[in-house]
Amino acid sequence: MTGSENGSRGDEDKSGSGGLQMEPQRFELNAPGDFYVEDGMCIACEAPEHEAPDLMGHYSDDSVCYHCYFKRQPETPEELDRAIRAVEVGCCGAVRYGDRDPGIIRRLNKWAADACDHGWKS
Repeated sequence: MTGSENGSRGDEDKSGSGGLQMEPQRFELNAPGDFYVEDGMCIACEAPEHEAPDLMGHYSDDSVCYHCYFKRQPETPEELDRAIRAVEVGCCGAVRYGDRDPGIIRRLNKWAADACDHGWKS
């Protein structure tokens, strides 16, 4: 049965959170700051790490666990560009921006609007 058949809109939250969006949980190895990788969401595409190898690393163990993370936050304009590019190339929305800087959000809105925790859609 589709959402329209059972009377719902079809786009409601089905997470059991009462319709509220849950805040993404940060992978524990992320450096504190605005850029992060959501816990449990990395699918090992390695594209973000390729864009910002100085900022990002990956964790792996002997099991099937592989997870990228921000090992440090950008400090220069060039590093900020690489961090934004890492968010943009992430294929599953795991690489995220969690602050409210309008300039960064504007840049991410072009290709990765859903990866901004506090962004707007234009």
